Order: sequence, then structure tokens, then C-alpha cells
Amino acid sequence: MTEDLFQQLRKPENDSSLMNWISLSRVLGPGREHFTPADLLAYEAMDLDRRARFNEARVKFMAGGMIVKTDTISGLIRLFTKASLMNDGSLVGRRGVILSAPASSGKSTACVALMQYYLASYEKENPGAIAEGTVPVIYVSIPATRTIKGTLQRIARFLAVPFKTSDTETDLAAMLQHVLPAVGTKLIVLDEVQMLRGAESTSRPAVNNLKDLTNYFEGTIVYSGVNLGESGLLLGDAGLQLKRRVFNVNVSDFTGKMTAQKADEWVKVVGAFAKALPLYATNPETLRAEAEWLHDYTGGSIGTLKAVLFDAAASLILQDEPRNECLTRACLESSIRDYSAELGDTRVYPSAPLRGAAKRAKVFRTSV
Repeated sequence: MTEDLFQQLRKPENDSSLMNWISLSRVLGPGREHFTPADLLAYEAMDLDRRARFNEARVKFMAGGMIVKTDTISGLIRLFTKASLMNDGSLVGRRGVILSAPASSGKSTACVALMQYYLASYEKENPGAIAEGTVPVIYVSIPATRTIKGTLQRIARFLAVPFKTSDTETDLAAMLQHVLPAVGTKLIVLDEVQMLRGAESTSRPAVNNLKDLTNYFEGTIVYSGVNLGESGLLLGDAGLQLKRRVFNVNVSDFTGKMTAQKADEWVKVVGAFAKALPLYATNPETLRAEAEWLHDYTGGSIGTLKAVLFDAAASLILQDEPRNECLTRACLESSIRDYSAELGDTRVYPSAPLRGAAKRAKVFRTSV
């Protein structure tokens, strides 16, 4: 890639989006800023200005830098690793990974964790390559145009590669076929893939073009979206060909009927969040004991759970009383929830309360 193109890639330092390489590499790459915790005594020794800056860093870390490693993230990284090994040197029929789950179940967070993991691994194996111009990872959220052309345009914009609005899908594909190997891209994350589903006249060309993308891209593609297995995108002969090329990540849906196994997984998720929160007086076991109640309160949504914990923890941090930073049920009840959780959303996604099953309740009590 030329120096002129790199100049086009540069964005303001306050850009923290994932939609271009400069900002993505800054917030997820090996050179990103890391939150450094301080012990309680060190915190109490800070003057008011340093406390304010440190507390701001704590809140910022929870908002974006805190990634809780769930089974979904572990599964995605494992399957991506297997697929990339199979794709290394492959000429045709390259493998991909599909991440399909209900809304607000942690899909996009899992994709972020994968990109962060891969960038760190890539830098370790290829020291200095990223600084010299390699773009190992591309992230694209499928646009509302619901077309492959719009998706290819977003890939080009991510790389700051110029194109004409009149360029066809074939033109864009030919350009990317040349550019992607030149910049060393090995992972493309296509998020919100459900945007491509629709009428047969729309979905079948989309599937064929996705399959074509896997043929000329010398890396691994991750397809992430809402309930992709139920969409028209994967139906019929064309959909079957795509399904045969991807490995499916098992994602636990905590919003539906709960089993003892899912209840145990939910407790682990709550416990993982409790350990990750940068609070001084919150005992992870205390929060795990509230797992059943948190399930009812959030409807089993990972996204809602994160929002509730973030709001409660941020409120405690801003009080500047570190010895009182304890997440109690009263504190959690005062936290903001999304509209779906407030409604219970039983009309669309029925939720099975855990209180009605003694066996499941026992799982929650004994899993801590």
C-alpha cells in the first residue's frame, strides 16, 4: 500500500469506531491503551484531580475495554483458528465461521474479542508488520442497502480505497481481489448479516456473491447475525453450499426456556462480569448469588445484563467512595434497562422465569 493511501486512512484521534482501519487498530490493536488498575490504598492516596481521571478511565474501560470471556467467545476463537488453519494454502472452497444468535446475545462483542485476539497473535508472529502497513483484520457491518455491492463498498471504505458509485459488484470484487492480498488481510468480520436476507430475488444473489467472496479472499470470513439459520439467506441449493463451508458457533440463548445447563452457564457469565468490573468492594460471589434475580430482571439478555451492571457500577464509581462500591440488589434495581427488558418482551421472545423450577433454582444456589 502506498504512503498516499495511508494518509487517506488517517482519522482524528477521537475516532473510536470500528469502521475504518486506523481507528480499529487503535482501539483493538496491540498498541491500544490499557486500563491499569490501582489498589485501594493507592487510590485513596490520590488527589482529587487524579481520582477524577482514574474514575473516568474506570468508566471508559467498562464501556469499551472490558470484554468478558464467555463460552461464545471461546467457541468463536477456537473455530476461527481451525478454519484459518484449513484455509492456509487452500486454493478453493475456503472455510468460514458463522455466529448466529438472537439479538443482544453478545455476538458483536464476541467479534470484537476475536479481532482483538487475532491482532495480538498476528503482531506476535509478525513483529512490526502492522506498523509497516499490513491490515490483518477488516470489520464491516452490513449496510441497510441489503446488497453485496453496499457491503463491498464498505470494505473499500474501511481501507480508504477509492471507488466510483457506478462501479458494479464485479468491478468492486475485482478491485478487492487485488487489494486484500496486497495489504495482508486474513480475517474479515461481516456483522449484521441478517440485513442481507429478504425476498428470494435478493437473498440468492447475496449467497452467491458471499460464496464468490470466499473463493477469492485468501483468509477466513466470520458471518455474524441474528438468527441466520432461520433466514432465507441459507435456504435452497445456494444456501446449502454456503452452510457446507462454514463452522457454526454454539451460542447459548438465555432468553428462552432455561435448562440446568444453561442456568449454570448464566451463573458463570454473571461471575465473569463480577470479576471484570473495576470496583473495590464488590464480591463476585455476592453478585453470583443474585444470578437468578438478574436473569429475571434482564430477561436473560447478555446485552441488558452488561448495561445494568455498567450503569450500577458507574454510579458507584462516581460517588468516589471506593470502600462502598458494592453492587447490591437495591443498586442494581435502580439501574437503567433497555425498553425490551422493561416490557418483558413476552409478546416476541417469551421468557421462562427460573423461580418456578426448584431444580433450576437449586442450580443457581449451588453453582457459586
